[in-house]
Amino acid sequence: MSESSAAPGQYPGLKRLPYVLSGLGLTALLVLIAILDTNAYPFPLFVLIAYVCGCFYVAYLRFRNQGTSGWWILGFLVPILNIYVGIRALAYPEGYAEHKRLDTKAKIIIGVSLAILLWLIVTIVF
Repeated sequence: MSESSAAPGQYPGLKRLPYVLSGLGLTALLVLIAILDTNAYPFPLFVLIAYVCGCFYVAYLRFRNQGTSGWWILGFLVPILNIYVGIRALAYPEGYAEHKRLDTKAKIIIGVSLAILLWLIVTIVF
């Protein structure tokens, strides 16, 4: 069931594309700050904290859009579980908690993500 106060079939938060673009935007901003920072070391701690908080907030909005609890963001902090949580945030469609069906886009995203993960593991091991 949806935890939001929105009407059935309406889910607040970020859909897949805005989620990806928000993450890319936050990362680009962090890189820009790193480039413009004249002191190479130490990188300002408050910038890193703001970046992590921003990433967690974007992920929170994504999970709300899926109709699930925003507490799923804590899964990013748990090794191995973070892979599942990341793929879930990236792939699952809007309102997944209600209809429990993956669309074609989600299946493609999951397949590509798992192929990349497998390639990384094989590259590191061998």
